[in-house]
Amino acid sequence: RFNRDYLTPEEPECPESAFYILEWFEELSSMRRSGYSGPESLAPSDIKAWSELTGARILPSEFGVIADMDSSYMAAVREHQEEERAKYKAQSDEAAATARGKRVAR
Repeated sequence: RFNRDYLTPEEPECPESAFYILEWFEELSSMRRSGYSGPESLAPSDIKAWSELTGARILPSEFGVIADMDSSYMAAVREHQEEERAKYKAQSDEAAATARGKRVAR
């Protein structure tokens, strides 16, 4: 849902009257910057620029909801990254142990 193949959350419960905020967030999220460590948080300046370019008038309360959604998204990204690091470390440790065992067996 957030334009990241590795992070596809379940459809959130959202009142129909606020669904447009979810759509705004998805649009903003699809344009977020990504660095060496993965996606970056949405900066207030990014949200402001998007609002000005699209003509969307964001109320302070709506901005707060978008910021909270972004915090939740980034927490999920960090959790996923930690799981992937742990999986990679386990695979690396196993490969190293296998390699050591083969050297000893020779």
